[in-house]
Amino acid sequence: MMESYSDAFHTKRHMNEALKEAYDDMCVAHQPGPKLRDRLRRLGYYWPKMIPDAIAYAKRCHACQIHGDFIYQAPGHLHPMASSWAFEM
Repeated sequence: MMESYSDAFHTKRHMNEALKEAYDDMCVAHQPGPKLRDRLRRLGYYWPKMIPDAIAYAKRCHACQIHGDFIYQAPGHLHPMASSWAFEM
C-alpha cells in the first residue's frame, strides 16, 4: 500500500520496503541517488534523508556490484606513440 506525503516513515523497515519497491522492481532500471528519489516521490513516498538512504541502498545492491561498469584501470606508465605522418602542413 502506498504511503502519502503526510505519512512519516518511523522505522528503517518501512524505508527499506519503499526503497526495495522503487529500486528492485522488474520493469525499472537500477538507478541510484536523485533518480531513485524522484521515483520514490512519484510512488508517493517521502522522508527527510531520502537521497542518502537511496545512495546507500544502491551501493548495497549485489546485482549492480556484479554487472556495473568497470571503468577503473590500474595506474600505469604512459607509452609514447610515433605518428605515421607529421601534423604540420
